Formats: sequence, structure tokens, C-alpha cells
Amino acid sequence: MPDANLVAVQWGLIGVFGVVVGLLIDPAHRFLQEFLDSGKATDHNRAARWAASLKITSMLVLAGLVGLSVPGAHDAGLGGPDSSTTTLWLLLTPLVAQAGFVILVLCLVKRVPPLLTLPLQPPTGDRSPGGRRDPTIIRFVNDTSTEMRVSWLDFDGDRDDTVSFAVGAGREEAQSTYEGHLFAVTINGLDVCTVAAAATPGRAIIGAEQVGIAARG
Repeated sequence: MPDANLVAVQWGLIGVFGVVVGLLIDPAHRFLQEFLDSGKATDHNRAARWAASLKITSMLVLAGLVGLSVPGAHDAGLGGPDSSTTTLWLLLTPLVAQAGFVILVLCLVKRVPPLLTLPLQPPTGDRSPGGRRDPTIIRFVNDTSTEMRVSWLDFDGDRDDTVSFAVGAGREEAQSTYEGHLFAVTINGLDVCTVAAAATPGRAIIGAEQVGIAARG
């Protein structure tokens, strides 16, 4: 038979892990939602760290149980003439339980989507698509020394003044929108690019190339 203390330690590890997951899974979900609402790189990194920590911790506990079971099986003479099915199950049951915990954590902890860098398309006469669309967010990053203006292109392809805002030099602004919706970026009164919203938060980084387009225009 395996040592009773060894079995107690195995189940104790599982119990502690269950408590830790119960305490940490709610903050992990909250941090993910904060990233989806803000699109900030700092919020993305925090959400990704928490999700990864929960998954890695569950794997480490499983590895620790396997490590404890190996000497336990040796000490109990598992595989020898005096080994029994009871001994086998006493050693395997904690491993099976923790494997179930790992699967549960992988299912409960939602994947943190990558923070996208959105492509800058040439100015276009296209319009934002209608119909049911998933909400998302764009962070417009002005990586220039010139103020720029961002305007939503409505369902007719016209600029909507109610969704139009300036982004100062070296600053960034977030805009809630829907997947596929289009925004025109203007510098010095000239259109320099169009940005389409992705299904997940993304950053549109306006840089020197777009300033050059405005200067040539």
C-alpha cells in the first residue's frame, strides 16, 4: 500500500489548487473584460498573464502529483508480486482528479485575444456595413507631431459628425464600434487612410508615412 502521508499530500495539493483557482478565476475574467473594453496594451498584458498563470499552475500541480506518485509506486512495490489494484487506484485517483481540474481550467479560463495592429488602408469611398455586428474597440494612436481627426464612415459612406474626434500629437484615443465599421483619418484637412475595425480590440498607428501623404496632397 502507498504511504498514507503521501496520499494525504496529493489530495492536499488538489484542495489548495481548487481554492486558489476559485479565488483567481473571477479576477482573470474581469481583467479580460477590461481589456476588451479598453483595448489598452497594459490591460492586454495583465489579462494574458493571469490567464497563463492559472493554466500553468494547474499543469504544475499535475506534474507535482505525478512526481509524488513515482516514489509512492516504488515504495508500495507496484508491479511486484505483492502489488494490488487498490494500491494502483490510490495512486492514480489524485492524478485523474487533477487532470479533470486541468481540463476544467482550460475550459473556464477564456482565451485572451491578441492586441491587433490594424492595417491602414488607402482612403476609400466604402461605407460601414450594416446588420448585426460584434462590438469591438479601436485605439487610434497618433505617432506624429501633427493633430489628426478621425471620423466614422456611416452606412452611406458619409462622415458622421457625431462620431468624429481629434487625436493630438503623440496621443491616443479609444473608440467603441462594431466589427467591419470604417473610420477615415484626416491630417491637415486631407484624407490619409481608412481603418476597419476587427472582431477584437486593435490599434491603428498613424505615423510619418501618413503625414507624408498629407504633405504631398
